[in-house]
Formats: sequence, structure tokens, C-alpha cells
Amino acid sequence: MTNQTESRWGVRQYCILMLLIGASLLGNLLAPKLFTGFNYLFGSVGVILVLRLFGVGWSVVAALLAAAWCKQLFGHYYAMVWLGLEPLFVWFWLKRRPADSLILADSIYWIVVGGPLLIFIFLVVLKVPLLGTSAAVLMYLAIGVTNSLFATLIMSQSSLGRLVWPDHRFQRVTIAQFIFQVLMLAIVLPALLVLVLSGQHREYDVKLKLFDTLEIKARQVGYEVRQKIYGGSYPKVFGAKQRAELDLAAVTKLLQGIQTGSAISLHLMANKGEVIASTNPDLSAGGLYDPLQLGNVTHVERDQMFLRMPANHPPVPLWQRAGKSSYIRMYPIPGSTMYVVAETLFEPYQARILRGHRDSLAALLVYLVSGAVLASLLARHIATPLVQLSSTTTDLPGRLLSEDIIWPESGIVEVHQLIENSQKMSHTLSGQFREIAQINADLEDRVAERTRELSETNLSLRQEIDERIKAERERDRLMRELETKNKELESIIYVSSHDLRSPLVNIQGFSRKLAKNCISLQTGLAELELPSDRQQELVKLLTESMPRSLDFITGSVEKMDSLLSGLLRLSRLGRAAIVMENLDMNLVMSKIINSLAYQIESAGARIVVDTLLPCQGDAIQISQVFTNLLDNAIKYRSADRTLEVLISSRACTDGVRYCVADNGIGIRAEYQAQVWEIFQRINPRDIPGEGLGLTVCRRILDRLNGTIWLEAEEGTGSRFYVTLPAQRS
Repeated sequence: MTNQTESRWGVRQYCILMLLIGASLLGNLLAPKLFTGFNYLFGSVGVILVLRLFGVGWSVVAALLAAAWCKQLFGHYYAMVWLGLEPLFVWFWLKRRPADSLILADSIYWIVVGGPLLIFIFLVVLKVPLLGTSAAVLMYLAIGVTNSLFATLIMSQSSLGRLVWPDHRFQRVTIAQFIFQVLMLAIVLPALLVLVLSGQHREYDVKLKLFDTLEIKARQVGYEVRQKIYGGSYPKVFGAKQRAELDLAAVTKLLQGIQTGSAISLHLMANKGEVIASTNPDLSAGGLYDPLQLGNVTHVERDQMFLRMPANHPPVPLWQRAGKSSYIRMYPIPGSTMYVVAETLFEPYQARILRGHRDSLAALLVYLVSGAVLASLLARHIATPLVQLSSTTTDLPGRLLSEDIIWPESGIVEVHQLIENSQKMSHTLSGQFREIAQINADLEDRVAERTRELSETNLSLRQEIDERIKAERERDRLMRELETKNKELESIIYVSSHDLRSPLVNIQGFSRKLAKNCISLQTGLAELELPSDRQQELVKLLTESMPRSLDFITGSVEKMDSLLSGLLRLSRLGRAAIVMENLDMNLVMSKIINSLAYQIESAGARIVVDTLLPCQGDAIQISQVFTNLLDNAIKYRSADRTLEVLISSRACTDGVRYCVADNGIGIRAEYQAQVWEIFQRINPRDIPGEGLGLTVCRRILDRLNGTIWLEAEEGTGSRFYVTLPAQRS
């Protein structure tokens, strides 16, 4: 056991201690029912673990806390006496005899101390019958042995001890102990299962017979009273007149005749508690009696069948209270206010059950003792050759050179094969030891030669590394120059685009002014007197030629303005700050579709968005990419069918791959590489646009460490693929 007084306590130790104490209490709180009044108390498993890890003081605290719950299970606090003494005795025994096992110490406690103490309290203090006392003693002995086995397995086969006290060295389990524990576990678990199932089946059979007997007697009373007393028909109401006409002596004699040979009390009742006749001499005819008001009554699984438990004063074990309980069958007579009550004490039936439980527990203990002896012999038979082999192979290289080795023998095939393999290995090693000396000498020569070669190689590598460093520095310099040139180019494009817009605005303004002047000239010309042919020529010039020329000028100006706006947007991309964040693409796509709702509705398009995986990127620029792709799908839709766009995603090695697929006009193969170039459009005359959308998309994705490409067939539609970095946790 751990000497916790010499160990440093911390948060971990206190937390695990509280968990184990809680587990002890929980083991009793959730104690599974073996049979009526008998529960399997798992709490001592946690108590023994506290004893092994934290010492006797805390184990007694855990035992008393866990035992306190037995008041709810058994109706008294006396269990705290024998359950509280258990860790004290085990600690004392193992302190005196540390070589003994925990299972042996706990078994001795229940045989020498716990069992006799329990017998004294049950027989002398609680006045419990000997039959129930013997069953309880056997149950506690079985629980003590099995729980100590479970605690031993937890300590030996888990890292709980090292988790609590990392600096302590716990004794390792031997193979004989391990085999013994595993065999005992294989013996105990089926035995407990059989014990529980057989006990529950025994109780079920006895109670079923009790219920059937009550049912038969109650129905028999109802039938025979109707036939022999009332001539085949009960009165609907039982009052003073019916009582005066009734032969009570005949009814009582009839009930006593039905009762003969059983301990069942039979009562013929009416009007909610009025006694007509009864086999109980304490109940007089005409008196009141309600069997459901004389204790704690609960309904059982049968119709109109009840269990009446007496109050727990003074406190006694639950199974003793159950022996004083009664089962009651209320049988209402159809069409009448009369009814039959059949009741009986559970005690004679419980005695039959307890005898079965006592015999089963005794058989379990005999089975466990026999199994322990057999498991011990079998564990020694298996482990002895392995222990001898372990001792023989300790310091095997030194022993091969200094002495002859005596190998153990075993009748088990696998162990015998292991011994033979060890013998062969030792023969092989003895031959190889001689070879090793020669090999060592050769290796020294080869190491010297290899060292010289490595020195030459290191020199060559150093020169190569220097050259590579120079190349990387040159590459970094060129990258910086390229970045500077790109920034200069973006600035030039920005300034040029911005400066070109000023003359365009002038051209556009003066074109509109010229259009207004043409209208004014036309009005003034109408007031002048000129030759008709000359006037017609001037009118045609003012109303047709000049407006058409102005329209061409205005259209070209608007086109130039649109191209300059596109160049400005493209140049701003290089200067725009990137805010990388985790994006919910379902939310992003919902906002994009809402912003394009008018275009989608006008085109009669159907947009389908699968559940999209999240990614990482700049929310504004990602929105711009997918807005361009959806806008292109709407612009380049086919006139022959309804536009359908499917947006989906899947995980890939580069991150997340999104696909925007449409059933539009598609793109011919020879044009698919050109669409990414600036100002390149498929149908420049038929569809509005500047030819910058896909260029902007590719530029944005380059800055976000993403990619974009397309797959398309003319006449069937296009699929644009976008990859973006995956979401970071």
C-alpha cells in the first residue's frame, strides 16, 4: 500500500481521492438487486482502492460514507459497523503479512470478524431469524471476495497507481498472479450471473404461485357465494335488508371451507369496507375493515393485486420487513357493490425463497473456493517454467561464456516451443559472439575509410550548400524586384485609368451639349427662309447624321469608361488589404444569392446550393469571386432551356474544392484558355460586359492561395472549380 504521508499531495491526488470516494458511494447507491432485500454492494471496490492508494484513514471515511446509504437499502445503519471495520482489518492484516493477497485478507475478515459480528447484530439486536441471517452472512462473504478480486485486477492491470503517484514504484504483478486473477474473473462473473438469474427466477416462481393462489381463492369465494348463498345472482345493492335476509353463519362456514389447507384470510365485503363475513375471528360482521389502510401499500403487476408493507419501526432489514408484509387481492363482483378480499402473509413464501438463496450462496462460495484452488494450481503449472526460463535467460550473454545452462521443461506446447526457441537462440548467439570480434575489427577499418570519404563528401556538400544559398539569395532579390515592378505597374494602371477618365467626362459632357445645340439649330432653321432643297439638306444633317455620330461618340465614351473602371478595379486588387478568416460558405452564398435575386428571378433561373464546407479566405473578395461566377452563369444562359445552377463542395488535398455548374451555352474548347485573359469575351456583341470578371477572379484567388479552372462543353454548360484553403481550428 502507498505511504501517502511521505508523498506530496496536489490537486490531482485530491481529485482522484474524491472520485474514488464518490465511486464508493455510487457503488452502493446503484447497487444492483440480487433478490428481494439483497443488493450487490460494489462500494467496497472503491474503498479498497482508496486503501491501496491513500491509506487506511481515507479508506475508513470512504467506507462509512458508502455504508451510510445502506439505510436506504436495508432500513438500518448497522451496516456501517461491519463495512467500516473491513478496511481497518485488511490494512492491519497486510501490514503484518505483506506477502498475502488482498483477496485472502478480505476473505479472512469476513470469516473471522465480519461474519460473526453480522450474526450477533442480526440475531441479538435486530431479532432476525436464523435463516435470513445465514443468507445475509453468505451474501456479504461472496461480495467481499468478488469485490477484492475486482479491486486487485484494477490495481494490477491499469495505470491508476502511476496516475495518482507518478514518482512511486508499484510492485509489478507476476505471471502466476495475473493468470490466477484472470481465471478467477472467468470463474466469478458467470457464477454471479447464474446466482442472480436463478435467485430472480426462484422469486418469480414463488410469487407467481402466491398470486395464482390468491386469485383462485378470491374467484372461488365469489363463485360459491353466488351459487350456494344467492342462488346464482348477487344483489345489486347490499343494505340492511340484504343483511337481515343473509345467513351469515352459512357464509362464514363457506369461507372457512374454501380456506381449508391454506394460510389465506378470506373476507366477503360490501360498500367500501363493510364486513359481511370473514375467516378472521377478529373481524365481526357489520364492522369496517380496509386492508389497504394498514401500512404502505403498492400495486403489483397483477390486476387489483396489492403489497402491504409494515412501517419500519423499529428499523429492521428490508427482507425481514418483506417477511411481515401481506399480498392482497381485491376481487370486485360484477353488477354488485359486494367484493371479495383474499390476503396472506408473505413470510411462509419468503422462507422458501431464503432457503433457496442460502443454498445458492453456499454453493457459490464452495464453487469460488474450488475455483480458487484450481486456478492457483493451474497458474503455477503454467507460470513455473516461464519463471525458470526468465531466470535462465537473465544475463544470457555472460552466462553463455562462463557456464553450462540447464533449461526448464514444460508440458504446454507453446511454453515448450518458447524454451526450445530460447535454446536455439542461445546456440546461435554463442556462434555469433565469435564472429562479432572479427566483424568488429573489420568494422574499425571500414569506419576509418568511411570517415575519410565522409570528410570529402562534407567538403563537397559545403560548397554545394554555399552555391545554393547564393542562388536562393539571387532568387529572393529577383522576387523583390518583381514585386516592386508589379506595384509600379499597378500604380501606372491606376493613375492612367484615373487620368483618362477626366477627358472622357469632357467628351461625354460636350457630346450631350452638342445634342442639345442640334435641337436648338433645328428650331432656328425652321424660322429661316432658305431654299427648300437647302433647308431639307440641313434638316437631314441635324436630325439624322449628327445625332447618329453623337450616339457613336457617346457609346464609345461609355465603353471606354467601362473599360477604365475595370482597369481601376483590377489595379485596386493589388492594394486591397486581405483579411484572412474562417468563412461559413453557406452564409456567404446565401448573401450572394440574395444580392442577385432580381437577376435570378428575371432569368427564371433555379439555383441549388448543397451544404458547403467551410474554408479560409477574405469574405469580401470571396463574395466577389462567386458573384462573378453566378452573374456569368445568368448572362450566358441558353435560350432553349431553364437555367439550372448547382453549387457544391468537397474536401481535397489542397483544402476545399467548390464547383459552380450550369447548363448554359458552354464554352468551345479553343476559347477556354482565352477567357482568363483581360478584356476577352465569348460573345462581345450579344452580352454586356467588359471581359474582366474571370481575370479578377483568378487574380483574387492567386492572392488567397487558391486556384480556379473550368470544364465546359459547347451547348451543354460549364463547370467552374475553385479551391481555397481549409478552415483552421
